[in-house]
Amino acid sequence: MNYTNIPLLVKLRLLLSNKFAYIGLFIIAVSSIILSGFIPNTDYSAYKYVESKTSIVKGTIIGITETNTTVNENKIYKYAFEYIIANVTLNGYSFSKPINLEIGDEASIEYVTNEPEISRIINTTNGSFSIETLYFLGSVFLFGLLIIVIAILKRIKLIKYLATGFDIVNSKLVDKMKIPFVRINNYQSLYRLTFEYSVNGQIKEITKYNTSSHKFIKYRTYPVIVNHANHNDAFLLIDLPQKVSDLILSKSTVANNG
Repeated sequence: MNYTNIPLLVKLRLLLSNKFAYIGLFIIAVSSIILSGFIPNTDYSAYKYVESKTSIVKGTIIGITETNTTVNENKIYKYAFEYIIANVTLNGYSFSKPINLEIGDEASIEYVTNEPEISRIINTTNGSFSIETLYFLGSVFLFGLLIIVIAILKRIKLIKYLATGFDIVNSKLVDKMKIPFVRINNYQSLYRLTFEYSVNGQIKEITKYNTSSHKFIKYRTYPVIVNHANHNDAFLLIDLPQKVSDLILSKSTVANNG
C-alpha cells in the first residue's frame, strides 16, 4: 500500500517528532549561546607570536577594565596600552588575570616584528580564551547539527516510502540489553532493544535505543512499517506521533478492507 498526498502537517510531525532531533537542537542551542560569548573574546593572534619573529618594546598602561569573564575561577581583566614603533604611537590590549600593573605603569610589550600592530603585554594574551576552546565548541555545534541531519534524513526516508509503498507487519521484542556505563540525565540507563519481524518468510531485525525498557515486554508484538522496496528499512510504529500512527493504521485498514 502507499500513502499518496501526505498532508503537510503529517510531514512536519514526522520530521520534528524524532527525539534525537530535539537532542541535536538542544546541543546547538547551548553551544550557540556559549559561542556567542566566546567568539568575540578569543585570542586569534596567538599563532602569530609562535610562527613569526617578535620584538620587545616598552609601553605604558592607559586603561584597565574588568571583564565579565572568569577562567579557572580567576577574573579576567583587559589591559589597554600604548607603545611607540618608528616614532609612531600604536595602541593594543591584553587579557589576563590580575597582574601587578596600574594605569600609567611601564610594561614590556611583545609585538610581531613585521606586523607591529599585533602586540600584547608579555605573558598575557590577546583574548580571554584560546582558539582551541573555540574549535572544541565549534565541533560540539557541528555534532549537534549532524544529529539533526541524520534524524531528519531518516524521517525523510520514511516519508518517501510511505508515499511509494509500505507494508505493516508485526514484530516481537527478542532481546533487551543494558548499555554499560551510559546514563541519560545522570540517572537513566540506556537499553538496546532488538525486534524481529518476518517478510516473505525472511526474518529481519530492527533496533531501538530507549531509557524506558519496562514499556517493552519480551515477545509481545509491535507493529512495524516496512519499506515495500527494501524490507530491511523499517520503523516501529510506536516511535511515531500518535496522530501520525493512527493515520497510517487507518490507511492500512482501508487498504486491507478494499
